[in-house]
Amino acid sequence: MPLGSYDEARPYARAIKQAVVSKKMPPWNVGAEPGKFHNDPSLSARELEMLTAWADTGASAGDTKDAPPPRTFAQGWTIGTPDVVFEAQAYDVPTSGTIEYTYLIVPTDFTEDRWMSAAEVRPGNRGVMHHANVYVREPDSEWLRTYPKGRWFVPGARGQRFGLGGSSSAGASAREQMIAGYIPGRPAKQVPEGYGMLVPAGSDLIFQMHYTTNGKPAKDRTKIGFVFARSRPSKRVIRIQASNADFVIPPGASSHPVSGTALLGVECELIDAYPHMHFRGKSMALSARFPTGGDEPLVNVPRYDFTGSSSTNSTIA
Repeated sequence: MPLGSYDEARPYARAIKQAVVSKKMPPWNVGAEPGKFHNDPSLSARELEMLTAWADTGASAGDTKDAPPPRTFAQGWTIGTPDVVFEAQAYDVPTSGTIEYTYLIVPTDFTEDRWMSAAEVRPGNRGVMHHANVYVREPDSEWLRTYPKGRWFVPGARGQRFGLGGSSSAGASAREQMIAGYIPGRPAKQVPEGYGMLVPAGSDLIFQMHYTTNGKPAKDRTKIGFVFARSRPSKRVIRIQASNADFVIPPGASSHPVSGTALLGVECELIDAYPHMHFRGKSMALSARFPTGGDEPLVNVPRYDFTGSSSTNSTIA
């Protein structure tokens, strides 16, 4: 339900109190350790006290003169006007059934390397979009080379769901970078000043779409927009997965530990982390192990909830 105004929120005052007291809202399952994250939406003790008192005392509107200015939301692109937009061909979503991960190869036709400071994926029909990822395939990469450009396809059974790059990557390796993606509520990809995402000359964009049916025929035409970096960045932003897609949970096991690693061969810094599992995941922790010895905890999700807040990016402070 919308909660953009007092009139919209007032009927749900008791439900709002219950949601914030139980910590179901705002959604955030990352543990208190090891530190504070930039995008932690958790309420402070004072904020929680004020909201609870408001619900318990009739949820009055208060003095409208004290109200903050209404929030404004971007209509269209949230990254500003893109410098270049690539649009996927239309995809017809059936009324029912399960749709496998579906792919489309779109050439960039870049004749020189391009650095991006922002990227945003915009679905044409959010009602049937579970998520979307867009990868950069460099000219000498063999990933999905047997499939034609400009036509939707589902990769063969081998590696369709689990490949070298982890879940749902259809065999992508670490070099085929996922440059941007869409899930409901996730902000567009924007990197700090002086950083950039590289799309080498001659690269293709590979759209990976996961549609869900809703009982009605639907059509989607997803776009990705890029904002070029205004100067050559000093640091390149890449995505690395510490994943494990080859484990087997023993029958009857109530808890089964699984680990994954990613070896970094150069000095680097961590900008954000994205803890992600599916329904059977119970908890997750990410740490850094240094060549000089010793571990440093980075992210801890003690109670993972696939249907809730755990698959949200944690921006490192």
